[in-house]
Amino acid sequence: MKYTFFTFAMLLCSLFVVNAQDNAPKTLFDNGGGSAEIGFYVAPGYQLTQAAGQTAHSFQGSAGVIFNKRFALGAAFYTTLNEFTPEMEMDDRLYLDLRYGGVRAEYILNPDNLVHFSFPLTIGGGEASMDYKRDLDFSEDPFGEDYFFFIEPGVQAEVNLIKNARLFAGASYRFTSGLDYEYSNPGNELVNIQSSDINGLALNLGIRFGLF
Repeated sequence: MKYTFFTFAMLLCSLFVVNAQDNAPKTLFDNGGGSAEIGFYVAPGYQLTQAAGQTAHSFQGSAGVIFNKRFALGAAFYTTLNEFTPEMEMDDRLYLDLRYGGVRAEYILNPDNLVHFSFPLTIGGGEASMDYKRDLDFSEDPFGEDYFFFIEPGVQAEVNLIKNARLFAGASYRFTSGLDYEYSNPGNELVNIQSSDINGLALNLGIRFGLF
């Protein structure tokens, strides 16, 4: 009887180990390791989008706390990197600067899978301002600024590279309201940029570091 009990116990232990290995996060370059009920992440990234009829390259950064591996809550920030002139502006010495950020919530589907999906949602506010391009020596902030509210839902695919790093790529759409930015350009022409001019689809790419 004791040998039967010992055999049964060993079988249960074996099944437990196999099941634990199956449930461990799968990664591309290491064995995955364990996971945390409460984790955190920081995620630098790049965003390609359109604003005011032009292509905009933006830096995006986010950070947050992860609960039960599936829910994340934190913050995100975006700022345009290239000096693009809006299509409604005839003076190509000027460029539009966009900066915005807010609270970010996210649901992560099947996070232990090697490849999985997540659904981020960012809500907050931002600032739009015109300025002279950096190679021109003029005074700072000559055209004022205006502010807007935005909401940006998205979807992205993630690959678990190692237990503390995930590569992500996806798309989002930026909805804005409240922007009615009017300024007088160097030719004394009135130019107006509205919320509809900066709404748009965005492609996102980045890497998420943290304790998952």
